[in-house]
Amino acid sequence: MRRFGSAALALLMTTAAPAAMAAGQSDAPVGTETPRQDDAGAPGVDPMGDDIEEVVITGGPLRGAVPGDIKPELTLNPADIRAYGVGSLAELLTELEPQTRSGRGRDGGAPVLLLSGRRISSFGEIRDIPPEAIERVEILPEEAALKLGYRADQRVVNIVLRRRFRSITAELDGTVATAGGRDGQDVELSMLRLNPDGRVNLDVEYERDSSLLESERDIIQDPANSRTDGEYRTLQPDRQSLTANAVLSRTIGKVAATANLRMEQSWSDSLLGLPIAGGTDPLRRSSDSNTLHGGISLNGDISPKWRWSATGNWDRVESRTLTDRDTGLTDWARSISNVASVDALVNGAVADLPAGAISTSLRVAGRTSGLTSESRRDGLFADTDIGRDSGSVRANLDLPIASRSKAVLSALGNLSLNANGEVEQLSDFGTLVTYGYGANWSPIDGVRLIASFTEEEGAPSAQQLGNPRVETPNVRVFDFVRGETVDINRIDGGNPGLGADNRSVMKLGANLRPFDADLTLNVDYTKSTIRNPIASFPTATAEIEAAFPDRFVRDGDGQLIQIDNRPVNFERSEREQIRWGLNFSAPISSPLARAAMEAAQARRAERAAAREASEGQPDREGARPGAGERPGGPRFGGGRGPGRGGFGGRGGGAAGGRFQFGIYHTIALTDRVEIRDGLPALDLLNGSATGSRGGSPRHQVELRTGVVRDGIGVRLNADWQSATRVSGGTTGGETLRFDDFATVNLRLFANLGPQFKFVRDNRWLTGTRLVVSVDNLFDNRLKVTDASGATPLSYQPALLDPVGRTVRISVRKLFF
Repeated sequence: MRRFGSAALALLMTTAAPAAMAAGQSDAPVGTETPRQDDAGAPGVDPMGDDIEEVVITGGPLRGAVPGDIKPELTLNPADIRAYGVGSLAELLTELEPQTRSGRGRDGGAPVLLLSGRRISSFGEIRDIPPEAIERVEILPEEAALKLGYRADQRVVNIVLRRRFRSITAELDGTVATAGGRDGQDVELSMLRLNPDGRVNLDVEYERDSSLLESERDIIQDPANSRTDGEYRTLQPDRQSLTANAVLSRTIGKVAATANLRMEQSWSDSLLGLPIAGGTDPLRRSSDSNTLHGGISLNGDISPKWRWSATGNWDRVESRTLTDRDTGLTDWARSISNVASVDALVNGAVADLPAGAISTSLRVAGRTSGLTSESRRDGLFADTDIGRDSGSVRANLDLPIASRSKAVLSALGNLSLNANGEVEQLSDFGTLVTYGYGANWSPIDGVRLIASFTEEEGAPSAQQLGNPRVETPNVRVFDFVRGETVDINRIDGGNPGLGADNRSVMKLGANLRPFDADLTLNVDYTKSTIRNPIASFPTATAEIEAAFPDRFVRDGDGQLIQIDNRPVNFERSEREQIRWGLNFSAPISSPLARAAMEAAQARRAERAAAREASEGQPDREGARPGAGERPGGPRFGGGRGPGRGGFGGRGGGAAGGRFQFGIYHTIALTDRVEIRDGLPALDLLNGSATGSRGGSPRHQVELRTGVVRDGIGVRLNADWQSATRVSGGTTGGETLRFDDFATVNLRLFANLGPQFKFVRDNRWLTGTRLVVSVDNLFDNRLKVTDASGATPLSYQPALLDPVGRTVRISVRKLFF
C-alpha cells in the first residue's frame, strides 16, 4: 500500500509538466482504430479498460446534444471521465459539483439532468449507470434550462451514453475512521444493458455505518451536568439502508419510454444521554423510513424541429421516530407523505428569422401532495393532515438577433434575447407568478457573455408546514447571551404559519476560451434579494433571541433550557457574490497504450489477411483505404466524442492518460438578513450568523485536480474558506472566532485493464479497479475560540466533525 501511494503521488508531481507540454498532442493519430476483440476474446475492451464505441463524425449536431445556440461550458469525453476514477454516474456528479452548482435556485443549485438531450423523470433513472457506459458529459449554463421549460436558476448537465454497452458490476467498500470508533460497509451489485432500442438497469445496494460515542472522541463533559456521560451519548448514530433500483427503457414506435422503480429502507439508532432522574439506562432514539418511488418519462419528435416529452412521478415516504423521555414515557411520531406529479413539454422552432429560428417551449405541470402525521408527546396525542394541489403553465421564447455564420449584423457577433414566464396556482396559497428575461451574446469566437434577470414567488413545502413535532432532549448548544454551553430540549417539525417568499435574481456571466487549448475561464456575478425568505431556525445568538423571544425558554436562574427549532420567515435577505473558475485538461502520452494499440492493429491485420487468403477476395474491413475513413468523416477508436471539449476534447478512448485541473473561487460581497421589520439587519460577513458553524465566509476556494496514466491515477480535492466571527451583540454576550478551515481529500485508484501482460496472465482481473481514498487527509477540524482563546464545550472540534479522517478501500469488478 505504501509503495502504491508513493508511486501515485510521484505520478501526480512528475506528470503535471509533461501534461502541459502535451496539451497540443493527440492521444492517437487520426485514422487508427481499436479492435472490438483482443486475442483473448474479451469483446469491447480498449487499452484503457473501457468498452469501445465507434463514433462517426458528421457535419451535423453531435448525437444527443442539447438543442439551441447555447454551447457547453465544459465537455468531458471518455478519457476525462475515466480520470475521475469513480464507480457510478452519481459519484461523477459529486466530483463535478463545483462545476455544476448554480447557487441561484431555491434547491441549492442542483443541475437539470438530461439524457442524450432529453428529459428524464428523476435522478433515479441514471444514478447507477457506470462511467464506462458514458460517451460524454456536457455542462451548460443556466440559460440553457430555459429552452427545456425550466427556470434560469439551474445549470444543465447532459449525459450521452454509448449506443451499445453491457456489464455486470460488483463493488465492495470498507470505511474506517483513523481515530477509531466508526466503520462502515457498502455492498452493491448492478447490471446494465444498452442498445439502440433502449436500456435495462438493475441495482441493489446495502450500506451500514456504526455508531460513534462521545467517549470514543474524549469529549470534555460539563462537570455541572450529572447527566452527561460520553458512554451514553452518540456523536453519530448507527445507520443502515437497503436500496433497490430498476430502470427499463424501450423505444415504442417513435417514442422513447422509460420506467423507474426505486425502493429504500433505512434505520438509525442513537443515544441521548442519561435521564434526569439518574440510572444506567440511557435515553434512546430510533428512527426508520420507507421510501417508494415510481417514475415514467416519454420523449418523441413531432417534426425535425419540434420535440415533446412527458414525465410522471410518484413518491411515498413513511417515517417513524421513537424517543425516550426523562419521565419514563416514550414519545413517538409517524408521518406519511405522498406526492404525485405530471409534466408535459413541447419545444421547437416557430419561425425562421435571418439570424436563425425563433425557438419556444410550453410546459404544463400538475402536482398533488398530502402529508399526514400523528404523534404522542408526554402522553398527549396530536395529528395533522394537510394537502396541496397545484397546476402551472410556463412559456419560454428565444429570439435570435445577430449571427456571424448567417452574416446578419455580423459585427455584433452572435446575439439572442430570451424571455420566460410562469403562472402557478396552489390550492392553499393562491397564485404565484414567475418571470424572467436575458441575453446571450458571443461578440467573438471563444467569448460568451450572458445576462439574466428573474422574479420568482415560492411557497413553503408540505414538510415545512406539517412535519410532526419532535422533541430531542439533551441537545448541546452554546448560549451566546450567557457565554456558556448548555444541554437543552430542542423542538423540530413543521410550522403551519409559514408564508410564501419572493426572489429577485440577477446574473452576469462570461465564459472564455482564451487559447486554442482545453482551457476555459468562467466569471459570474450574482445578486439575489429574497423577501420573506423561508429558513431553518438560525443559531441561537443574542440577536436571534431578541428577534424571536417566544422560541426560547429559560428557567428561573436564566439558564437556557429549550429552543423551538422549527422553520421561520425572515423579513428580507440579500446576497451578492462573484465566482470565477478555471478548468484545464491535457492528454498524457503513454508508450504502453501506443504499444498495445500497435499490437492490436497488427493482430487485426493478420486476421484480415487470413480471411482474405481463405476467401480469395479482399477483406472490406481490413483492407479499406485510409484505415479509418468513412463517408461521414474520420473515425476515432475508443468512443471518442468529436470536436474539442472544454475538459479535453482532443483525447480519444485509447489515451494513455489525462491531467486535469480545476479551481473555483467565490467572493462574497454582501450577505445580509433582516429578521423582522424595525430590528437591525444581520451582517453575516461581519459578526452575525444563521448557521452553527459561524458567519458567512468572505472567500471560498474549491480545487479539483488529478492525473491518470495507464489506468493508475490520483485525485486531489481541496476546499478552503476564510475565517468568520459571531459577535455577542449589544447585550454584551460572548463573541466567538471561527478560524479559516480547509479539508483535503485524496483518492488513489488503479484500473487493472491497461496492465495487459499482467491481466492476460490473470484473466479474472479484467475489469477490476482498486481504490484507496482518504477523506480529510490532514484530520483538520474547525477551531472555535472565545475572547480568552478557550474553546467552548459545545464547539469542541470532535463535536463539529466527529468522524475526522476516514480511509476507504474499494474493490470494483466490471463483468463485460
